[in-house]
Amino acid sequence: MRDTKMRYVNHRGDAFEFGENAGAYLCDFEELLCYEHPIKPKDANLTVAFDGTVPESRGRFFQIVEADSLAGKDGELWLGDYFIKGRVIGGDTTLHYGAGEMTKVVKFSMQKPIWTRSVTKLYKSTQTKALIINEGFFESPVMIEAFGSADGFSVSIGENNYDVAQSIPDGSRLVVDGLAKTVELVGSDGSVQNALSKREGKQIKDSGHYVFQKIPPGVSELTWRHSQRIRITIFEQVSEPRWE
Repeated sequence: MRDTKMRYVNHRGDAFEFGENAGAYLCDFEELLCYEHPIKPKDANLTVAFDGTVPESRGRFFQIVEADSLAGKDGELWLGDYFIKGRVIGGDTTLHYGAGEMTKVVKFSMQKPIWTRSVTKLYKSTQTKALIINEGFFESPVMIEAFGSADGFSVSIGENNYDVAQSIPDGSRLVVDGLAKTVELVGSDGSVQNALSKREGKQIKDSGHYVFQKIPPGVSELTWRHSQRIRITIFEQVSEPRWE
């Protein structure tokens, strides 16, 4: 775990990579690996040590985490392939005698301290029927992206149908995100249109038509209509990252 790559990505997509190239190291992060059930909000004290070899890293780190603090939005703290959502809500700074050396202890606040790993696969219309594999031990949230042009959105995974009465222009994509609980039409110019009201069917868990239905572990059959291409991302959620 100590050789695992670590980084923080704020809600705007700005990333800070810990390690030798930044002269900054995330220390004493074991508190992030402690958990209890049922899951409830949690704060963790994390130590970031700057060795002075890259002085500008100190300001860059602060700017990246501060963007989330001021916006009241969560960023993502990554350990290898896993991330946990949260934001910095406080910090104490200690300056050392060496030029540029500094230690910052930050309080990282998590509303839902769950580690998530995503697995993405692209499917094309040449596959009339496909299989989707959830390698997790439990049911997992899923994000479905359908690419235009298409006159609608209709995807089936196992026993559940994900239907949205929304046409998709050429160059755009419709994104049903079961992790964020959003349905959005993303235009070719990057514009985002809320399409939550376009959902079809009974929007209750296990109804067979809930667009945010989690998928079961193991193998499920995947079918779809309208779009030439769809992209499926499965979010495996665990109390702590897998040890490998």
